[in-house]
Amino acid sequence: MKFDITDLKERARRAFDWISFSPEKRGDRFISDYQSILEDRIKALQEAGASDAELETFYKRYRSKVQDVISAKSRTASPMITGPAKFPTDRNNKALDVEMKRHNELHDFIDKALSRFQKGKRKREGYYLPDAELKRLESDLAERKEAHKLMKEVNAVLRSKKDVKKRLLDLGLKDQLIDSLMNPERGNRRGYQQFELSNNLANIKRIEGRVKLLKKKQAAAKSEGGNSVSFDGGEVILNFADDRVQIRFDEIPSADERKKLKSNGFRWSPKNKVWQRKLTRASIHGTNSALSETDLSSKTLNELYFELLHGKSDTKPTEPKPEPAKEPKKEEGVGDQLELFVDGTREEVKEVQKEIEQHFTLTPKQVLEYGHRLNKLRKPNSQIMDALAVNKKRLPLTAEGLFRWAQNPGRYDIPGVDAPASTKPNVTPRVDKKLMEKANNTAGSFWQRIWNG
Repeated sequence: MKFDITDLKERARRAFDWISFSPEKRGDRFISDYQSILEDRIKALQEAGASDAELETFYKRYRSKVQDVISAKSRTASPMITGPAKFPTDRNNKALDVEMKRHNELHDFIDKALSRFQKGKRKREGYYLPDAELKRLESDLAERKEAHKLMKEVNAVLRSKKDVKKRLLDLGLKDQLIDSLMNPERGNRRGYQQFELSNNLANIKRIEGRVKLLKKKQAAAKSEGGNSVSFDGGEVILNFADDRVQIRFDEIPSADERKKLKSNGFRWSPKNKVWQRKLTRASIHGTNSALSETDLSSKTLNELYFELLHGKSDTKPTEPKPEPAKEPKKEEGVGDQLELFVDGTREEVKEVQKEIEQHFTLTPKQVLEYGHRLNKLRKPNSQIMDALAVNKKRLPLTAEGLFRWAQNPGRYDIPGVDAPASTKPNVTPRVDKKLMEKANNTAGSFWQRIWNG
């Protein structure tokens, strides 16, 4: 079959009538360009092993999309050709948008044609099945291990500094690679870098884990025994041979059920007449979620998966843990935080706190008096508890908090109280945000003088 679109030249020329002063040249060049692209894609598909029927299908779709672009282009115009008087700008802009859309559709089809064909071919040949994947990974693993061994040998030769070039040539390295290894970029060491060795080793470990899993799936596919779990209205099949978890229903599921299946990654397989997705640990959880409204036991499905794959169940019998005794709920308030580190009752502490909060201002002497009163109610370890309760600028109404305020009243604020107005400086004391050790020297010395009388 001849793959040719040159018979579309006349249509292409007419499409450029209202766009170009030379519509014939533009139309001929348009067809010539897309004819060249068509020939390149046909050649690539032939090299990939496409059949005559597949080539013909591609050609028909390609020709149709080129015709769509020509049709969309024929509805556009340029004011340079038509003249600017009463030019329908809005309508022309819409036509240009449609033309661009058709143009993008054509090029998306061209870009994805080869990859789409290769994906379909691989699927038909079983490229994604566990056996084929296992062969590829084992080959890749052997190559990576050999490369890792070679990299370590090269680095050892470079460290020895004896007949380096000759020994590297004996290892099979080319002159250009040897030069780059012996003369690295600034900041890099000679030879293969540490991150190259680490990355390659990490890939080796990852592939080894995948190979181990695929071998288990291969063994599970050959094992005899049940690989399905029934539920009311169908069954779940763990198909290790096709590497799919499949759900077969006795009747067509409802629209809501189909939506739930799709949201959990399942797709309808016309060939197998089942809903299926790739068999992984996540797919088992997806199956349980998709069939959550049925009588399917998630525990039974999990046990079957791990029994077939690992020869053992994933679930272990566990004894029920005794529930801890619930503590009575305490009233929330300021005193709740102080109950951890006072010997006195909460009521006694609250009485002292209320008495402090009744004062609009406190003199330094009153601060010390209340601090000593609260100190009588302290536990031996309350010093640590008080320190934990202190934040950057505010102090709790505890003995430790009051004593700290007394040491440097310009640094902290006490909730509910403040220093006497007569002793306030005319500037707000500033605190070093990084060190948080003491207030600004000027303000701190001012407060110190007030405190010392």
